[in-house]
Amino acid sequence: MPGMIRLRAGVYAEPSPFDKRPARPHVTGGFEVFVFRYWEDWSVTASFDLARRYTNVGLSVGFWR
Repeated sequence: MPGMIRLRAGVYAEPSPFDKRPARPHVTGGFEVFVFRYWEDWSVTASFDLARRYTNVGLSVGFWR
């Protein structure tokens, strides 16, 4: 399956909106998988962003570029 999956990962610090409070670290990541070719190259993508008291996940269908 070489060339059919893309992995992504990262971290960042979200500054606090309040004075004298520490930044909130986030862990992010996801993957994109080539699904099939029909006029265009289609893919399915999943992603996440996690932090203390915060979770965001995503799923999408799009074009493989």
